[in-house]
Amino acid sequence: MTFIERSIQVDAPAAAVWGVFADFAGVAQWHPYMEGAHLDEGSAEHGIGAARICEFGPKMAIRETVRTWDDDGAMTISIDFIRGMAPPIRDIVAGVCVTATGPTSSTLTLTMRYETKLWVLGMLADHFMVVPQYRAVFGHMLAAAKAYAETGAAIEPIAMPGSGRQLAN
Repeated sequence: MTFIERSIQVDAPAAAVWGVFADFAGVAQWHPYMEGAHLDEGSAEHGIGAARICEFGPKMAIRETVRTWDDDGAMTISIDFIRGMAPPIRDIVAGVCVTATGPTSSTLTLTMRYETKLWVLGMLADHFMVVPQYRAVFGHMLAAAKAYAETGAAIEPIAMPGSGRQLAN
C-alpha cells in the first residue's frame, strides 16, 4: 500500500478552511485542476454517501464518494476513474483533515492511500510517476485551498496531464 500525506498552514479559522471542503459540490470553484464538478445523480450535498463527478477536461473524469464525514473538519472519499486513462492503482481513498492551531489559523492535511496494480511494473510506475505526480497535485491543491480560505479568490487553473484541458495563454 502506498500512502501520501502533505500539509499546509492556513491563516484562517479551521471552520473557514473546512467550509472550502464541506461545500462538496463547489470543489471546482477553487480546485486548480478541475474544469467542472457536479453532484452525481441523486446524491446528497454532503455527508457519507455524497458523490460527485469531477471533470479535469474532456479526456478525464473521476467519481468521488464520501466514505467518512466529520463536521468538525475531516472526511475521506473513495476515488474511481470514469473517463480517461487511470494510473496503475486501485482502492484509492483520499482524505482531508483541518485542525485548528489558533483562533485564526489552522493546518490543512491531505492524504491518499491506494494499492498498486500490475505487480513489479505497477510498483515502478508508482515510485517514478504516480507518487511524484500526486505529491505535486497535492501541493497545488493545498496552495489553492489556502488561497481560497484566506481570500476567497481562486488561483490560476492548471491542466492535469492527459486531461485534454486547454488553458488560455
